[in-house]
Amino acid sequence: MITTIDSFHYFSTEPGFFESKILSLVKSGGYVYIAMPGLKKEIHGNKDNLVLECLGAEESEYELFHSIDWWKNHLNSSDLYEIVDAFELTTGEKAWQDWFDSEHEYSVSDKEYFAKGLNKYLNVIGFIIKKL
Repeated sequence: MITTIDSFHYFSTEPGFFESKILSLVKSGGYVYIAMPGLKKEIHGNKDNLVLECLGAEESEYELFHSIDWWKNHLNSSDLYEIVDAFELTTGEKAWQDWFDSEHEYSVSDKEYFAKGLNKYLNVIGFIIKKL
């Protein structure tokens, strides 16, 4: 079993990365559990929005955030595993609040953006994936 929390989106947008670098560490019948920030719906192409402003106009980081449907399409291209479940975490708001309460330097600015309406765009995505 492998669990990733708030990290998967930083390294797994490259095609084939999941299979070669993560799934290769899991035994047949094993699971990968993923929780990561995501988008409620794809907004790429609309560069003039709060999400881009929040990420400091860093296009490379902006391109790491995606919707559940984008991740399903990205990950559903292999016969080595199956996506058992893909969902929006019902505890997403609590996860964001825990982040804000940490008072980490980045969480302070994130909290300000949430107050401006960033929560309309972001959620927390979960995946359960089984290696065949």
